Amino acid sequence: MATNEAVAQRILSVHRVSDWPEVARSVERYVADQDGTIWHYPLLACESFGGTQDQAYSCMASVACLVLSILLVDDMLDNDARGMHVRLGMPVTANIAVFLQSVAGELITDLDWDPKLKLEVCRMLARASASTAYGQSLDITDLPRSENDYWKTCEAKSSDLFKYALFAGALAGGAGLGPAKTISELSAPLARFIQVSDDLADVFYDPVHPDWERPWSNIALVYALTADHPERQPLMELLADIRGGSNVEKARQIVINCGGLAYSVYHLMREYRNLRERLGKAALPNPAPLEKFLDRLMAPTQSLFASVGHELSTDSILKMLENA
Repeated sequence: MATNEAVAQRILSVHRVSDWPEVARSVERYVADQDGTIWHYPLLACESFGGTQDQAYSCMASVACLVLSILLVDDMLDNDARGMHVRLGMPVTANIAVFLQSVAGELITDLDWDPKLKLEVCRMLARASASTAYGQSLDITDLPRSENDYWKTCEAKSSDLFKYALFAGALAGGAGLGPAKTISELSAPLARFIQVSDDLADVFYDPVHPDWERPWSNIALVYALTADHPERQPLMELLADIRGGSNVEKARQIVINCGGLAYSVYHLMREYRNLRERLGKAALPNPAPLEKFLDRLMAPTQSLFASVGHELSTDSILKMLENA
C-alpha cells in the first residue's frame, strides 16, 4: 500500500471519521494531493533512527489531521476563495477543523507505546495546537508591525508544530527521549526556512495571494516596507490598491529592486546552514533521509533565482554564508 493511502486509511479508521462524509472526503483529498509536506516529517525522523514506514503511519496521520485543521482555519481567516468554507460554509468547516484536532490526539493515544512516551507526545501535540492558534491570531493583527513581529509570528505558527512532527516520528523509529528531543530541535530553523520559502513563492508565483493585502505576513514585503529605499512610498501606494491582483507586477519589481528578494534568500541560506550544522551534530544512525530532504527544500529557491537571472547551488549557498 502506498504511503499516502496507508496514512489516509489510518485516519479513516478512527472513531466517527468514516461516519462523516465531508471529513472523510477532505482527508482523502488532502492526503492524496500532498507529498513531502509537514505530515511526512515523522517519516523522515522515524527513518533517521532506523524505523520503517509502517512504524511512522500513525504519527504521520496525526500530523496530517492537525495540519488539515490548521489549513481549514487559515483559509477562513484569510478569506481565501479556494478554501473549503466557500463550498461548505464557515460553520461546517469550523466544526470539521475542531473534529480533526481531536482525531490527531486519538491517533496517538491508540498507539501501543509506553504511557510515559505517549504522555510526552500528547503534551507536544497540545502545545503545537495552542501555539499555532496563537500564531494565527498574531498573523491577522491589523496594527502596524515590524520585522520582529514577523519572526515572533513565524515561531508561534510553525516551530512547535514541526517539533511535534519530528519528536513523534523519532519515537516511532525507536529513539529514546533524549535523541528524539535533539532531532526535534531542528524545528525552529526549519520553521523559519519553510516560512520564508513559502513567502517567496507567495510573492513571486501567486499574483492573488492574500499576502499582498497583508504584507506584514511576508518577509520580502516586510523588508520592502521597512528598508530605507526610494521606492518605499510608491510601494505603499501600490499595496493600498492591490486587491484582485492589480499592481502586483509593479510591486513585485520594487521588492526585487530594493533587495527584498536578496534579503529573504539570505535568511534561507542562513537557516539552511543552521539545519545542516545541527543535523551533522545529531549523529543520527541514518541521516540520509533528512539530508536529502534539506537539499529538496532549496530547489524552489534555486528555481526562483534562475528565473531572475542568478544561479544558486548548495555549494554556492555555503560559500556565500562563509563570506557574509
